[in-house]
Amino acid sequence: MSVDRNATVLGGLARNPALPPDLFDALLATAAEELAERADLTAGQVRALVARGGAGPAIRLVRRGLLHRENVAGAAAANPGLPRPAMVAYLAR
Repeated sequence: MSVDRNATVLGGLARNPALPPDLFDALLATAAEELAERADLTAGQVRALVARGGAGPAIRLVRRGLLHRENVAGAAAANPGLPRPAMVAYLAR
């Protein structure tokens, strides 16, 4: 299976509302942006996305109101790959 096909399949799994919670962590490394769009995210899953998902999922979570600007500073400290809180707020507009 090609890389693009794998990404499509993993993205589809990440968006599936019937995804079992134990598979969330397995998809975190490969489909974090799709996971950030889920309607059923728990607080723990939001923290995991911010800690391990990188800037893309963090920005999506800010846009959706699931990650607030005041929480981005702590998230950025835990994940040096995240942009600064002001940048996340700007990008989330």
